[in-house]
Amino acid sequence: MNQEFEPLEQNAIVYVSESDTLISGHTAFEVSEWVEAMQNQIERSENWFNGIECEILSPDRGLYKGKVRIALEFCSDELELLEQDDHQPTPNLSEDLLNEVWQLLLNSIE
Repeated sequence: MNQEFEPLEQNAIVYVSESDTLISGHTAFEVSEWVEAMQNQIERSENWFNGIECEILSPDRGLYKGKVRIALEFCSDELELLEQDDHQPTPNLSEDLLNEVWQLLLNSIE
């Protein structure tokens, strides 16, 4: 089982159980719809996508300061073998997704 989370494509459809519905109240939604709903919910909270100052209380590390941010990630239940023909390093897709969400937020505020 692949345990690494990866960003989803904007037109991907996500299905969740009724008990796990979050913003839209629907069990199926496009990633782009989720992003739009998140934008509407936190229009004035743009720092959530960049990171907000916080303190974390951990049994292992005690109390420590840092930042927390919002991201939508996916972890496949199926083992996937990804072959890259050119053997180039994989770009940081999660950073790309966050940048895209950030741009959508900025455009909706203007």
